[in-house]
Amino acid sequence: LMPMLEAMAVAVMPRITFLHLLHFDCTRDEIRGADSELQEWLTDNFFDIQTGHIIAASESRLEYILQEARYHDLIIMSAARRHGFKKMFFGSLSDSVVQDCEKPVMVVYTPGGKKENPFL
Repeated sequence: LMPMLEAMAVAVMPRITFLHLLHFDCTRDEIRGADSELQEWLTDNFFDIQTGHIIAASESRLEYILQEARYHDLIIMSAARRHGFKKMFFGSLSDSVVQDCEKPVMVVYTPGGKKENPFL
């Protein structure tokens, strides 16, 4: 996902908002820790780009993403491919966002099916 964001940032100078969702039962300390870690990562990687970020605990990740999408022009998310029983039982958040979002959505699948960076 990083090469995609870098290319967009250089080409059009957008405002990029990063959304990092945590489990709904996480503690305030976990939220503060994730916020601090994301701020540091953004400073290291996007020092010359206008960025914002949201750290939130949510019971419904899909609903939160769809609600937040109303304020953005394009949604870009990374996803790990799920196969077989995992996909059948847990579904795919990215598939649900693509189906239900009223904005354009770009899903970047990570090689090997693993999410490497929690912020992308």
